[in-house]
Amino acid sequence: MGNRDRASRRERLPLLLRSDPSDDELARVWTLEPSDLPELESRFRSRYRLGNAIQLCLLRQFGRFLRDLRLVSPRVVSHVAQQLGGSAPLEVEVPRREATLLQHQSNLLDLAGFRRFDEAARADIENWLASRAQAGQLPDSLVERAELYLLRRRVVCPASTTLERLVVNVCAGAQKDLFERIQSDLSPELRARLDQVLSADDADQRSFFQRLKESPPSAKVRSINQYLKRYKELEALLEGKSDAPPVDPEFASHLANLARVHSAWHLKRFREHKRHALMACFLHESRKEILDHLVEMHDQYVLNLSRQARAAHETEYRARRKRQRTALGRVLKVVSNLLDMPADEPVARADLIDSDAEPLLRESLQDLRFFERLQVRGYGERLIARYPTLRKYFRHFLELPFEAASGSESLLGAIELVRTLDSTSLLRLPDDAETSFVPNELRPILHDAEGQLRRNAWELGLALAMRDALRAGDLYLPKSRQHVSFWDLILDESRWESARSESYAELGQPQSIEVRSALANQFNYTVSKAEEAFGENAFATVTNGRLRLKRDDLGRPRESRLQQTISANLPLIRVENLLMEVDRATGFSKSFVPIEPHRSRPDQFYKSLLATIISQATNLGVVAMAQSVPSVTLDMLRHTMQHYLRDETLKDANAAIVDAHHHLPLSSLHGDGRFSSSDAQRFKIRADSLLGSYYPRYFGEVDQQRHLRAAKCRLSICRDQPQSSRRRPPPSPGMPHDHG
Repeated sequence: MGNRDRASRRERLPLLLRSDPSDDELARVWTLEPSDLPELESRFRSRYRLGNAIQLCLLRQFGRFLRDLRLVSPRVVSHVAQQLGGSAPLEVEVPRREATLLQHQSNLLDLAGFRRFDEAARADIENWLASRAQAGQLPDSLVERAELYLLRRRVVCPASTTLERLVVNVCAGAQKDLFERIQSDLSPELRARLDQVLSADDADQRSFFQRLKESPPSAKVRSINQYLKRYKELEALLEGKSDAPPVDPEFASHLANLARVHSAWHLKRFREHKRHALMACFLHESRKEILDHLVEMHDQYVLNLSRQARAAHETEYRARRKRQRTALGRVLKVVSNLLDMPADEPVARADLIDSDAEPLLRESLQDLRFFERLQVRGYGERLIARYPTLRKYFRHFLELPFEAASGSESLLGAIELVRTLDSTSLLRLPDDAETSFVPNELRPILHDAEGQLRRNAWELGLALAMRDALRAGDLYLPKSRQHVSFWDLILDESRWESARSESYAELGQPQSIEVRSALANQFNYTVSKAEEAFGENAFATVTNGRLRLKRDDLGRPRESRLQQTISANLPLIRVENLLMEVDRATGFSKSFVPIEPHRSRPDQFYKSLLATIISQATNLGVVAMAQSVPSVTLDMLRHTMQHYLRDETLKDANAAIVDAHHHLPLSSLHGDGRFSSSDAQRFKIRADSLLGSYYPRYFGEVDQQRHLRAAKCRLSICRDQPQSSRRRPPPSPGMPHDHG
């Protein structure tokens, strides 16, 4: 879960105030209760009534007061003012005296049934935080939960820094107990092996820990076997223990990510209980990732296998198609001559076939038989021709702990059958072996001439069926992360009981049987409000009992002169100044937090962050950037890139910029944001990468054929040129020039 998804109510409050709220937000957040109107009239003077009504809505929704009411959207002010029976002023008036302001807040607390954050509330929230922190919940998620906890108990939330400091202090004391709990669950032998994982091997001077952090290469037999071997080593290291560390899964994933950003040298310097806890979580998460990579690599390998067989089949089909047309013409001519002869006249062989044409006719018959076989069995036979290569890893791939969903037990039985064949002296498949999963392309060649099942075709069909079943979730690996059972992705009874009270409180619904009547009352109230406001809606009308919606007016196309004028008036600006200006408008730099988000930032963090972003965006690199920016060292840039520039932080920063851009008046002229237009962007990717399999145009069969044709073309040119003028052809580029 990204930091943006875990944004607290405190962080969402400024966005809610500055943006233009929707009708749903006005009804949900800024609507007063019927009993509030007489209370506001009796407690506050008319000049301060509007401001206190806004504060009352904020208190009920967020548990906080707002110091500056100028941040509130004019539409919100108008909506609240209409409920009070007045018009919206240009500026909401608030008391200038601090004593008057405190008295108004006390009246609002009494009206809403809230109380201030006192020592009793602090002790209560500390006990609640301690119980959650000992269960392994993260500090950033606990801040959100703590705000909800205080809001349910109608306690005013303290300042954001106070609450965050309180959460961090409680979690700091609980994390040591969590580390010791994880370590106590490990055997002494496993602890010793965890330390050996951090030591470099004599062969390649890399530790097993470093190899586990590598990105998967392309889906080749050697790579798949390497990852299968790595999985077996990891299973032996963990002693086959399938149970995760005895902490919250989110906290275990957090510890694994924390270990990932550190090097083996840094981890060796940690205290023993912390090092063992980090490594145990890292190895359990690595096992899940390796299983996911193996499934994906098998998927890509089988896909490439099908592509190659399909390409070879189509190539031969095109090459034989001309011969087939010629052969068909010869045979049709003979058959036509035979049919044109009288039925009572004896037919001589010489009357139909010339002695010179007989060899050509026999050759035509052979071509037609070959073409028929090519149409029916050609693709399957070319698949089977690649079975020996598939077999080099597939027998070990089937040893993974697969399980099947209900209705897919036949696949699991086929997997067990192959395991039995590989472990015993049996050479042939039994006659009653399951074949329902074999695809139609392989069925014409599934049996040999004697009617026996061909193991290569049957096992190749199993590989294709396993790929489809793993995609659909019918086949899964319980120890993986992505390819698990559907029932593991939903709340079980124990997890639901622990989250039930918080879920009902967050949704504002009763936990008893009265929930049905409460939902019905809410629905009737919403429908009645919608009926009252429908008469003022100019966008929708009801005609003959049907709802009619008007179309938005199409905007006129902008003239190119306007674009030229805007471009001519844009000032020149340095890229770092542009980033700082965009950051002031969007606050995207707040998204770059470490894995432990409440840790203090290093010195000159903002400067090193901008320098790191520019170095990666311009392909300058951190080494050249460190030489170009004073007071920023290479170690500072590497530390920033390793701990702050992660996938989730980059996504959050991009989302902040897109959200801010979406609220600009000019952006509404280009649509509602569901579609985007971009130029031919270039994204670097390593050719020997698992992601490269998704781009066959550049890294697959199509790219190989393109380079082969280019090589043949260069060879023919060189042959036509004299020896003195021949040049070595330029190497083929490893990357495309531009692709979106």
